[in-house]
Amino acid sequence: MTLSAAQLIYTNVEKKLSASGTEGFQIWLKTPGVLTDGEETEIQSRLGDFEERRDATTESAPPERHLYFTLSSGRAAIARCVPLPQRTNSIAAGAFTPMP
Repeated sequence: MTLSAAQLIYTNVEKKLSASGTEGFQIWLKTPGVLTDGEETEIQSRLGDFEERRDATTESAPPERHLYFTLSSGRAAIARCVPLPQRTNSIAAGAFTPMP
């Protein structure tokens, strides 16, 4: 049995730091040569569909979300979404950044 895992960072990227020259949420860094273009698109679609949900009992603690899903290719995806601790030029503090 062979087990492999790709890693990627899906985040809100400033235009000057983006490989594609665009700003906004996108895959910023990734393990090269592991995911197909279709898998990347599917992951971006799933991670981009995010709505903050806070638990009133833990209001002071930064919210965090874990996602588990299967891609249409049959590969599994595990993601951890965490809030940004501070503000950058174009990203508000507390904004979520999914990080698989």
